[in-house]
Amino acid sequence: MGVQLIHDGGTASGTSPPHPQLSPPAKRPRHGTNTGPGKENHPHRFLVSKRFRRANASANGGSRSCDELPDELLLLIFRSLSLPHLLKVSQVSRRWHRLAFDQALWYSVDLSSATLPAGTLGRVLASGVMVLRSPRSFLGEPGFTHDSPLLLQHMDLSHCITTPRTLLHLLRRCHRLIGLSLEGLQLSDPVLRAVGQSQDLHRLNLSSCSGFGHDALHHMLHSCSRLEEVNVSWCGFGRLHVGVTVTQVPETVTQLNISGHRRSLTDTDVQVLCQRCPRITNLDMRELAQITTLKTLSIFGLVHNSTLNVKDLIPQIKVNAFPLTSIARPTPAQGKARTVWGISCRLALRTL
Repeated sequence: MGVQLIHDGGTASGTSPPHPQLSPPAKRPRHGTNTGPGKENHPHRFLVSKRFRRANASANGGSRSCDELPDELLLLIFRSLSLPHLLKVSQVSRRWHRLAFDQALWYSVDLSSATLPAGTLGRVLASGVMVLRSPRSFLGEPGFTHDSPLLLQHMDLSHCITTPRTLLHLLRRCHRLIGLSLEGLQLSDPVLRAVGQSQDLHRLNLSSCSGFGHDALHHMLHSCSRLEEVNVSWCGFGRLHVGVTVTQVPETVTQLNISGHRRSLTDTDVQVLCQRCPRITNLDMRELAQITTLKTLSIFGLVHNSTLNVKDLIPQIKVNAFPLTSIARPTPAQGKARTVWGISCRLALRTL
């Protein structure tokens, strides 16, 4: 057995096989180059550009949109607006409408000498009004959309143009009244009974009112047991009305005006009043000895100066010092025009 020598690059037989052609691996085509008929190699026909975002104005100290303001700040702005302007901004959006009728803005409203069509007063009072001043106004039907009680505490409807039915619809929802003025209005028995629902009533002005009987007056005075100021002057009372007033007026009354009933008021009535109401400060002069707290006395038309000089007989009491009585009246002659028993009305209906 022999061994053959194999030369470099040869075989045992002495012939050399052909060497294969070695070449580097082919490179993969880049995306976007046209190296083949494939769809991905077609050139793009659009250009993608970089979008720059707008800088935040609030971050750079610029102005902000009103929609970005919180409710508390918008309420503070709305608080400085008048009633006509507040009604205008309520039409901007639903959010502004909700804020414009917030209860904090409608605490006190002055609608003096205004014309309120049907449904207007109900919408205003539904905003949470607690002080309403609307003398010499035309009042249509309130048009309430709910039966819940109102938040009204002080209301002045003196010398308004309205009907007893409208007053009844309004007073039926008033259970928290503290001060009420219906001076010069035509009332009815149901209206006066509705007034009796406010058991915390302190001031009541019925001067020059008419249209109610003595039974309704009895019910009202008996229900309102916390009255302090009562004005029932010039109501055309008969003997029965005067008797009910004298016997049913609460003992808490300190100021009482029953002027204009000279033909129905007797000395016995005055004596009963003095015994039942020892703290009264304004009454007729014929039982002064029993009223130790009397400070002022109005006797216009009762005593003539030629027959009796009252000021010399009782020098410690002011006699006829105030020609226009202020008992239970919301806005006395010497007071401010836009106040209701000393409370200023913030919202007022005035011309733009």
